[in-house]
Amino acid sequence: MAKRQFVKFLKSENEPKQVIVKSQYYDNLEFVLNYTLITFGKVVADKFSFEAKAKVNQLAQFSDIHPKCRFIESTATKTYRNILINSYYIVYFVKKNTVTVLDIIYQAKSPTNITKDIKNAEKRED
Repeated sequence: MAKRQFVKFLKSENEPKQVIVKSQYYDNLEFVLNYTLITFGKVVADKFSFEAKAKVNQLAQFSDIHPKCRFIESTATKTYRNILINSYYIVYFVKKNTVTVLDIIYQAKSPTNITKDIKNAEKRED
């Protein structure tokens, strides 16, 4: 019974947004998955990969369910948000009709370096 209520709660009333994924996200995701594979094994790496892909795929419908990013200020046209998976942030911003996934960043980094990484990912051409 509770599962049906949860699905009802997540039902989106809005049109799906276009999701754009920057190449820096893919590059860093590959690095994280290789590190996870070497350190923790295939099962943990596969689980992390599945969870990251699932969360990014959900952004078209549910871009506002994750918390606002505390490292970078949102603007009038962009809302920066992050998804926490294990010890990593997937950082993205939301505009009116699009969601742009910028990067995946280790959470133990200093806030200054996280902000710099986010700005660099945003400027990078794909």
